[in-house]
Amino acid sequence: MTTKRGKAVRWAAFLGVAAVVVVAAGWWAFDAWADRRLSEATAWLDEETAEAGGETSSAGEGTGSALTGLRSATPDLRWTERENELLDRLEAAEGRPWSPAELAAARELVGPRRAEADRLGELVRTGGASAAAGSGTAARGAGEDAGGANTYAGDVPLLRASRLLAVDARVALAEGDVERAVERVEDLGALVRAFEGAPGMVRQMFAAAVEGGQLRAVADLVASPAVGRGHLERLRAAFSDLDTETALRRMMRAEAEEALAAMEQLPSDGPADGTLVKLAAAEIVSAYRELATTPFAAVRERHDRRIAAAESPDSPADVVVGLAIPNMVEGVLKIQAAGSARQLARLALALRLHALDEGAYPATLDALLVPAGPDSLAGPDPLAGPDPLAGQPPRWQVGPGGAVLSNPAAEALWRGAERRSDPPFVWRLPA
Repeated sequence: MTTKRGKAVRWAAFLGVAAVVVVAAGWWAFDAWADRRLSEATAWLDEETAEAGGETSSAGEGTGSALTGLRSATPDLRWTERENELLDRLEAAEGRPWSPAELAAARELVGPRRAEADRLGELVRTGGASAAAGSGTAARGAGEDAGGANTYAGDVPLLRASRLLAVDARVALAEGDVERAVERVEDLGALVRAFEGAPGMVRQMFAAAVEGGQLRAVADLVASPAVGRGHLERLRAAFSDLDTETALRRMMRAEAEEALAAMEQLPSDGPADGTLVKLAAAEIVSAYRELATTPFAAVRERHDRRIAAAESPDSPADVVVGLAIPNMVEGVLKIQAAGSARQLARLALALRLHALDEGAYPATLDALLVPAGPDSLAGPDPLAGPDPLAGQPPRWQVGPGGAVLSNPAAEALWRGAERRSDPPFVWRLPA
């Protein structure tokens, strides 16, 4: 009897040890799988970081430091109540030519600030290097960053400045001063590149906002028969050379890295918590990667499903992704819309130049929508590839009074997201 009891005890002990070993092995395998999932997700960040490092090293004192100089040197531009009324009126007229009353409002806005606009243009062209060292404005900008206050507070005057420059470009053209209008477009292009070169989602969205004003001014210039070859060539060179896909990857990489850093600070009461955090982090980084490579129409559809998942979450990732993705969707929309309008701008400029050379517009866009090279009418501009926003080709119509280049699918997506006309999706070219 004692022998049987001893055997039972030994078997129970053996089974207990075996169970512990099996559970430990299972948990080890589960944790290893979580490590692999996280490693696969963050490999994308490592690739992107290497690419960004190459850009930074080649730029030296490039676009990132340009934004720092501009933030330090730009006056703290503020609008009066009357100026805000004028800006609202002009914003309501976006996407179409100004009426005489709207042109008068634009002149009222810009006239008293013409010298200020000239100074802002000089600052943008020099990256703020022409500002006096140790100025009060420079101290204000440095203090904001050093003190840990709103990181983007110093960018607000730059956004206000961009609106002044964009309005002045359109006023200059209306007054027949094509040279000043083109200079303002070039100034806005420099400001776009400065924002693009700085890290973070918000500054990439700022770049898209400034580019919207730049493109509206270009649309006016392209529609004017008074604009000749030299100015058209300068407009082509004024655009950012950061393509939409790269801009999206840069934005999502920065956000994913911030999310990972935040999750590393989460409290952990044991190995189970640590493994679940790894899986949640992998899902979050994968979601950011997906957003960087997905057309907006699909992003919006998947975003709706994520919101539903966040309302009844099954995991920490459901909550975090449900909260984070709405801001990301807004960023995707703005960057892809700016890329779509920029593609139309390049096409419109190539068409204008073709008409100057050949005496007429081409009947189709076939010769333009090929990779840049000797057979492309577009020259060095990268016009091939689908539209970044809707994935649909542009529409081209030639008539006796001129021509119209448009992308109805992209415009419908923009308006479907309940946005006003910001980047232009319709470009009118003169006869």
